[in-house]
Amino acid sequence: MGSYDCYCAICGGPLYTVPGIGDKSEKALAKRRRLIEKAKRRRAGEEVPKSDDEAEKSDRATSDAAMADAENETQTQEEDGDEDDWMEEHSYDPEVISEDELVWLEDCRCLGFNADAPGISKAFISGRGSYDNHGDFLVRESGDDPNDPETGNYSCYQSLNANDTPVFPFHEACHKVLARSLTGHDDVEKIDNDILYHVMAQHTSESGTVLNLDYGEIKGLDQCWECILGEEHTVRNPAPDPHVLHILQEKMPLRKFSRLPTKLDLAHRVRQDLFEKLPIDILHLIFPYLAPKQILTLMHVSWHIFSSTCNNSFWKQMIRREILPWFWETEPLILQESLDDLDCKGLYLWLDKITTSTRWMNGPFMGVANRRRVWAVCENLRTFYLKQLAEDAGSRIDDDEDAQEIMTESSSLQMPLILYPNLKVARTISKQWIRSWGEIDDKPAVLEAFWNSEGSLVRLGVIFGSDRRVFGQEDSTKVKTTKTSALIPAREWIKEIILHISEVDAFKYSRGESKASAKALTLTLTSGKSLEVLAPTPGLNQRALVVSDGLHLVGLIGQIGKEGVISRLGLLQCAYPCEEPEESPDLPQTQRLLWNAGAAKLASRGPMHSQTAPIWNHPHIRMVPFDPPANYDDLPTDILPHHVLLWAKDISELKRMARISAFVVEDGMTTTSDGKGGSRSRPFHSVLGMQVEYERRYWEPPRTIGSGHLPTPECEIDYPRLDKMEWADEHMMHFDIDGPGGEIVTEIHVAHEAIAFKLRTNRGRESHFGGPEWPDFDVLRAEEGEILVGLVVCFGTHGELSAETESYSYWKPTTITGLVMSEIEEQAK
Repeated sequence: MGSYDCYCAICGGPLYTVPGIGDKSEKALAKRRRLIEKAKRRRAGEEVPKSDDEAEKSDRATSDAAMADAENETQTQEEDGDEDDWMEEHSYDPEVISEDELVWLEDCRCLGFNADAPGISKAFISGRGSYDNHGDFLVRESGDDPNDPETGNYSCYQSLNANDTPVFPFHEACHKVLARSLTGHDDVEKIDNDILYHVMAQHTSESGTVLNLDYGEIKGLDQCWECILGEEHTVRNPAPDPHVLHILQEKMPLRKFSRLPTKLDLAHRVRQDLFEKLPIDILHLIFPYLAPKQILTLMHVSWHIFSSTCNNSFWKQMIRREILPWFWETEPLILQESLDDLDCKGLYLWLDKITTSTRWMNGPFMGVANRRRVWAVCENLRTFYLKQLAEDAGSRIDDDEDAQEIMTESSSLQMPLILYPNLKVARTISKQWIRSWGEIDDKPAVLEAFWNSEGSLVRLGVIFGSDRRVFGQEDSTKVKTTKTSALIPAREWIKEIILHISEVDAFKYSRGESKASAKALTLTLTSGKSLEVLAPTPGLNQRALVVSDGLHLVGLIGQIGKEGVISRLGLLQCAYPCEEPEESPDLPQTQRLLWNAGAAKLASRGPMHSQTAPIWNHPHIRMVPFDPPANYDDLPTDILPHHVLLWAKDISELKRMARISAFVVEDGMTTTSDGKGGSRSRPFHSVLGMQVEYERRYWEPPRTIGSGHLPTPECEIDYPRLDKMEWADEHMMHFDIDGPGGEIVTEIHVAHEAIAFKLRTNRGRESHFGGPEWPDFDVLRAEEGEILVGLVVCFGTHGELSAETESYSYWKPTTITGLVMSEIEEQAK
């Protein structure tokens, strides 16, 4: 698919000033008037010839030669005329709309979702931006919304980047119309953006260019916006127009809407009326769904409806309910004049007629007609918005002042994905667990976790006494669940919630069958004690949700889908009154990542001690920060496990290192320069696993991360071939280290997208792992007073598609960084 447009989520119009104003020359204007006249005649059912000049051309053909010349001339003129006609039919009439009247289309923003926003609300309104082709919305200016991450490119409606959530672009003018519909005010800050984001996500169309809503009769909405002659009103600014009020003040008195009482009574002549039992209040409910022409038709076929609607108060109510909400310019006039003295039926029909969107409409009410069209879209969104607003309000009702204060002061520092595939439509919800600070200090609690038939986490709650407070789908009858629980003693509370998440299978991923979700749950209490809510099985990765220092866990926030499965989960945290931290807490990167199980048990003391600590809370090992991949279309970073290869837990172990190795496979071919002006093809190697070995007399076995065997098709998992032994030497790349002689790794060089990396020692020796020779590397070094003691590798990029299995069969590195520890501290030990 080539270039394409995305459109305003509210009006369905273009997100830029369309270059579609027609030619303003007298000749072009005259021709356009003829085109419009013929189009109107065709629309009325009249047969109109293709060209008005055909008769004259045939009269001039008086001889065979002249006839031939005339035919050639006619064909050429008709072809030119056809092209001119097409151009005119696909451009706006400069007599109807001007370029200045299209400038409002450039004032655009977008509604987005930021899982790392610090507050309970995660949605945001961006700064001003514009559509940037191929589905991208470019934000040029920073906005005022605290949840707005930054300027840059966002994907509209759907995203190919696994780490991005889509945004919904809109015009500022349309946003105010939507605010009026949703809240009764044009103050856009009164909109609950989290609910609106969820509602729009529910209505994303398959095309991914606009919402799946009825935008009215609008033909310009195509692969790229088409300027259709006669549809100028669809791109008119729907904002309030003072000029319209002035025109109404002039025209309304001239229309003579004086009330004409009707004394006609034909009830005695009616034999049967199917509608005679409908009370007037039911008619008020029905009529908003009918067009005025349909209402008049009903009045013609039913005496009961006719007589019921002869009452002026009926039409007065219709004006206030059906016209005033979107025709804001009429409000001063109607409030000033007594509607009892006017023919409200005539006024209603006139206001309806001048604001009904029709092709070829012209005049001062075009903007109001477009607003009316946009209002219908907003009312559609409003139905779903108010339903969700009522549900959320019901779950948040709490009259206790202490509870309200805790919730108001709460924050959420992250809300990572814990489910794959991610839900296309998910609702953001929160649940308060702590309603008074005494509950943490004095009361024991029971933590409950609920798991569906597939073993995935669907609900999580606490019980204080008989009061159960559950995050997740409240109606437990919809999903069959299994419950597990654990007792939290008094004067203890939760410091960490550790979710144990299944890993994405490479074979199943290529077929779109792979899944990952939270399968087990453990807690770390404030005393440091570990508590199992559901014991993990081997092979599960770990996502630690850690309470920041100086704060306390007071609830949960996350996203759930229709089936109740939790797709995102984060902590709500709050400080004790008068104990707020001086600086806003910031999560270290180690607490933002998913970790392989081995990273949760790293040695935390010398070789004679068996105590361990997790990488996200380690006392003396630090990870070198890195930038996650900006554009990544394989898997979301949140569900990619990071592996730790700790080759030395202290100085003494550095002196026993003998070799660092990588398990590599051929991953295709690459073409490089041969140094003589030509090129050559060479195999491209990918790293599947890493290993570190020690001198023979040291008791420590080799430490490994990743995979040390060739990819095995699913059919061979139960019966593996003997030639696929783990860490087979023919697939190993070795780098010998003279640890006893004092040689240590001092630099890690990482190529673009981690396709290759190098290790360099303090002796100037280096070894290249994976990929082809690469010209540019990012160099990682330990800071002064620190030493490199390991690697952190995320294996999250799929390898080449296997011709044998027609699937991906292994993961190769996505990111690589280093681990460091304090050299001074280790020497002191």
